[in-house]
Amino acid sequence: HPSGSSRGGRFRETTGGPGLVSSGTERWIQTSMVGVGIDLDEEQMADVVARGREVARTPLTGGSIGETSIVTLEMPGGDRIAVVHKRQDPDYSDLEVWSSRIGRAIGAPVPAVIHDPDDEDSVYMPYVEGHAALHRALSISGDTGQDEYSILDDLVVEHGGTRRGALLGLLDVVLLNSDRHGGNWVIDQENQVWGIDHTHIR
Repeated sequence: HPSGSSRGGRFRETTGGPGLVSSGTERWIQTSMVGVGIDLDEEQMADVVARGREVARTPLTGGSIGETSIVTLEMPGGDRIAVVHKRQDPDYSDLEVWSSRIGRAIGAPVPAVIHDPDDEDSVYMPYVEGHAALHRALSISGDTGQDEYSILDDLVVEHGGTRRGALLGLLDVVLLNSDRHGGNWVIDQENQVWGIDHTHIR
């Protein structure tokens, strides 16, 4: 299991919101539409989905396969957390789950993905707060007037040269992933790269 994850942790109510405790270290689940802590494993994601009550669903556009939404779940203590829900061909959902398992086994920066217990066509995963690399490049381009593709090239060099970028690249080679374009990797608020969308693997 990848270093820094929370395998075997458990949820408990705390004054700061639902806390995740693992090996004596507290990690806070982000609330108010900023997503679940992205170090959660499959078991913990399943617990979030099982315990949460859906109170909002916001469709996301831009994906070419299936329907993607940000789902707000209200937890028993009253806190609200956001997860991603994707409804698609069940084969694609299986690919998402297995890609996540393989990626996390080698330490690649991919979120845990679980099947929706009520819909075999769908999956849940943590919401990575940040921007797709292409959207980041477009935003910088709008502010500076630079060409967005040259900015995207710079982002690829910057993040591809990190350990996280290298592990994501290794995962794509292992999976024969032909779809790691600028919309399928996310730069989070701590300027860390995450891989998403693994439906085009061999």
